Amino acid sequence: MLSAVYYLVLAGLASAGGSALLARASRRAWPLARGTVISTEVLELDGHFMAVVRYTYALAPGTAYRGTTHHLRGKLESSPARDVRTAEAQLLHYPVGERIDVHYDPDRPSRSVTVPRR
Repeated sequence: MLSAVYYLVLAGLASAGGSALLARASRRAWPLARGTVISTEVLELDGHFMAVVRYTYALAPGTAYRGTTHHLRGKLESSPARDVRTAEAQLLHYPVGERIDVHYDPDRPSRSVTVPRR
């Protein structure tokens, strides 16, 4: 009985991990837009620090919308760190004004991801 429960838990974890990998791969296949970093900050919550990068990106006219170019906003958050210097170091890769590549969901262009820079 215990081995059956163990097997089901492992199968569930494998399925969840596989789903996450597929979702990540599909986001990388989304169309690419050029973005610009508009602000950065370190947030603290319960002794953990998180680097937050806000960016904007534009879609060319005639893609998902009619009319003029649409500017959309996105946000990239790091994993929580126990040391503020770790979060601050991650922000060094995203100076304000820096041009970045942004993948956006063609079905919902307001959804976007950018690959964290190391």
